Amino acid sequence: MLHCIDYRQLSALTKKGVYSLPRIDDCLDAMSSATWLSAFDLRSSYHQIEVAPQERDKTTFICPRGMYWYRTMPFGLCNAGATFQRCVDIVMSGLHLDVCLVYLDDIILFSRTVEEHYICR
Repeated sequence: MLHCIDYRQLSALTKKGVYSLPRIDDCLDAMSSATWLSAFDLRSSYHQIEVAPQERDKTTFICPRGMYWYRTMPFGLCNAGATFQRCVDIVMSGLHLDVCLVYLDDIILFSRTVEEHYICR
């Protein structure tokens, strides 16, 4: 049996983040001259971000097997997307829109030539 955790009440009380996702038109413009592309999909995306120990009780849920809480960021929290995007942008700083595009858990490496592609400029 699958269960869905509804975080709408928590999200309604949460101060909303202001970090925005990249604009698709900016991403497409950045790689408009590229002829080589490599796509990467990060595994476990949100679940790579730790929830602060003092905040874990806010992710508590109950199911037939007991009561649990998340140690890593679950899907469904209002700031999850912005938090993950910020983290990946920090990791890829200096490369985003220059040799790669980052959109949540998807990364596209792009270049004009195969030589540039191998050395990542």
